[in-house]
Amino acid sequence: MHSAFEHGAIDASPRTSAHAVRGRIFETWRDLGLEASHLGYPTSDEYEVSEGRRSDFEHGSIVWVAAHDEIRVE
Repeated sequence: MHSAFEHGAIDASPRTSAHAVRGRIFETWRDLGLEASHLGYPTSDEYEVSEGRRSDFEHGSIVWVAAHDEIRVE
């Protein structure tokens, strides 16, 4: 299931529950190919980390580093 909204989406699969992906993290995931990307479906909502914000996916994470306004795909 993919439900888009302004600046983000809520996504779920039979293996994952629904999770929101927003802002720069969403834009990066979208540019990689959304759930068809190597990251797969989101497994967490976006949450705060010491560098900025993070969303976890089936096969990795995307981190927005606030101090440098950059994205890191892990």
